Amino acid sequence: MMTFAGTRRLGLACIIGLSLGLLNFYNEFRFSLKDATLATGIGLFFIIVILVSFNIRKKFPYLPLGKVSRWLKVHIYLAWFSIVVFFVHIEFRFPDGGLELLVGCLFCLAAFSGVVGAWLSKIIPRRLTDNGGAIVYETISIKRRAVRAKAEELILRSIKETKKNTLADFYAYRLSDFFIGTWNYSSHLMNSNYLLKKFHSECEDLKRYLSTEEIEIIEELKLLIAEKNTLDEHYTLLNIMKYWLFIHVPLSYSLLVFGALHGILALKMSGLM
Repeated sequence: MMTFAGTRRLGLACIIGLSLGLLNFYNEFRFSLKDATLATGIGLFFIIVILVSFNIRKKFPYLPLGKVSRWLKVHIYLAWFSIVVFFVHIEFRFPDGGLELLVGCLFCLAAFSGVVGAWLSKIIPRRLTDNGGAIVYETISIKRRAVRAKAEELILRSIKETKKNTLADFYAYRLSDFFIGTWNYSSHLMNSNYLLKKFHSECEDLKRYLSTEEIEIIEELKLLIAEKNTLDEHYTLLNIMKYWLFIHVPLSYSLLVFGALHGILALKMSGLM
C-alpha cells in the first residue's frame, strides 16, 4: 500500500506533468493561429463538474463508486490543476466583460475557499484528536447539559455536607454562565487554554478558604471545567468546518451555473452552436 507521502508525491508529479502538457498544448495552438481559449474553457468546465460531483458523492456514501477518501484526494489534486487551467484559459490576463469578470471572481473565491478548506481539514482533525478524540457534533449539546448537571450536583453536595455557601457563591459568580453556553470562541480558534488555566487558577486560590471536604469537591469541579472546555473547543472547531461548507459549496455551484452560461455564449459566438 502506498504511504501518505508517496501518494502526495505522486499527486504533485501528476499536477506538474499535466500542467506542462497543458502549456505545451496552449503554445502549439497559439503557433498554429488557433484559439486555445475555447478548448481550455471546455476542459475547465468539465473539471469543475468533476469537482462539484464530489459533494454529491459524499451524500451517497453507500453507492459502489469508490471510497470517499479517494474521491477527496482526486478532488484536491484536480482542484490545484484547475487553477493552472484557469490562468491558461484567461491567457494570464485580467478578465474583461461583465460575465467573464463574474465567472473569474467566482472561480477565484471558490479556489481560495477550497485552499482554506484543505488547510482546515489538516489542522482541525489533528486538534480534535489531540483534545480527547472526535466527538459527534449532534451530541455536544447533550454532553454539555450532562456536565452542567454534574457541576450543579457537586455544588448542592457541598452545601449539604459542609453547611457552607463558599463553593455555591463561587459557582454562581464565576462558573454558572460558563457551564450554560459556548465560551471563548476566539481562544479556541487560536488554540489557547487561557480561560481553562484562569478558572483552574481561581479554584486553586479558593482552596485556602475551603475545608477538606470542599477541596475534594472543587477538584472534581476542575475536572468538569476541563471537560466543558473540551466540548466548547470541539463545538467551535466543528462549526468552522460546517460554516466553511456553507461558503465553499454555494460558490462552487454558482461557478458551475455561470460557467455553463459563459460557455454557451462562447460556443454561440464561435459558431459551434
